[in-house]
Amino acid sequence: MIRLLTGAGMPNLPGEDSIGLEAMGFLDGPTGVRGGSGVDGWRKVSLLPNATVLSSSWDEEVGESVGRLLAEEARALGVHVVLGPTVNLHRTPLGGRLFEAYSEDPLLTGRIAAACVRGIAVVRCRRVP
Repeated sequence: MIRLLTGAGMPNLPGEDSIGLEAMGFLDGPTGVRGGSGVDGWRKVSLLPNATVLSSSWDEEVGESVGRLLAEEARALGVHVVLGPTVNLHRTPLGGRLFEAYSEDPLLTGRIAAACVRGIAVVRCRRVP
């Protein structure tokens, strides 16, 4: 049980055969999924505008297309869980990682984040051939 709480290295969760739990991979990235391996040690993935820039479009279709892209790239990397989107609200510039959050407006943040999640769900729920 302790091993499941501590992980199998960043950012993975080990499997546990005795309960039928397969190993799981997690990836984070406010501007696209990161990680994986390739010739140079990293698989090439898309670099997206940050969340604040995306929300400035006020376009839910943009949010949904970003979610689809994140899910497709995560699937290509063998990742099970995309950690995001960030739904913190911009309250002060001293808050730190505001580029990961959409807006200071709760309605806008909620709508764009929900669109992103819909996009992720559409791809992640599709059966793999």
